[in-house]
Amino acid sequence: MTTRPEHRFTVLGALGFGLEVWRSRPAPTTFLVVLQALFYMAMTGLQMGLLGASARQGVQALEAGDTAGLFMASLNSSGYSSLVILVSYPLILWLETVVLVLFMSGRFSLWPGWASLGRLTLSALIIFAVYMAAIIVLSIFGVIIAITLIVMAESTGDSGLAIGMGAGLGAVGFLGLVALVSLFTALPGRAVTGALDISGSISIARAHWLRLILVWVLAMGLYLVVMIVGYGLVWAVHSELIRAAWESLLAAPQDPYVSLYMYEALLPRAETALWLVLSMAPVMVMMCVVMMVWRGIVAKLALSMPNPSEKAP
Repeated sequence: MTTRPEHRFTVLGALGFGLEVWRSRPAPTTFLVVLQALFYMAMTGLQMGLLGASARQGVQALEAGDTAGLFMASLNSSGYSSLVILVSYPLILWLETVVLVLFMSGRFSLWPGWASLGRLTLSALIIFAVYMAAIIVLSIFGVIIAITLIVMAESTGDSGLAIGMGAGLGAVGFLGLVALVSLFTALPGRAVTGALDISGSISIARAHWLRLILVWVLAMGLYLVVMIVGYGLVWAVHSELIRAAWESLLAAPQDPYVSLYMYEALLPRAETALWLVLSMAPVMVMMCVVMMVWRGIVAKLALSMPNPSEKAP
């Protein structure tokens, strides 16, 4: 027989579990939110600085007719973006492990251990592979459905019906994607404190599937609201810079080097890029708070699983 888990998964309980952790361990939770926000600001500032420098180099080479210089500027732009990603991903995985260990066990340590870090990395790769496979399948079906709806609209002359059907099918596809990926919700939480229990994670997710889908839809809706409000404020503060960048993009959308003009307009000087990054600090903090809500969902479901020793033989 399995004993009843201490944690019972509910919609409100999952959405509020991050707040419960903050109330019980306010100092480390606040520290991790601020640390993650500072990390995102640093990575954003680094990427903006590198992209701005390569964009200015590219625009100068383009105006001078220097093909080799233009090619190097484009190559540097891609290389800088890849470099930032390569540097940031290991740090992100480390931070996720630290946070989930705190959420799962209440233990705070800046070094969670190689075992926990390795299992979390494997769980992230599994979820990413499932997500990408689902995206590929949905993209194929999306193209087929789009062609079918275009043909139907041309034959019937009712484009409104085709648009409505497309929107409905898009919503169904989105919910299907959420439903599939949500099956692995408990996997990262269980990975940092136990084992890479794929079957157990799927089983507990299926037991709460409808509630889990609703929780993730609400959590993503919260994230979307925060992003819209936050970046709306950033737009208001930097409206002139962002408008200039959009005008550069819309002036020649087919130009293969339009991104150089856009970054050159958005990041004309190092001081401007620094002010842009600093003004994004409130958005970064709000985003990190919402991500704590997401981690609370992961931990709450993982904690509702019976311990391996409690499973029936």
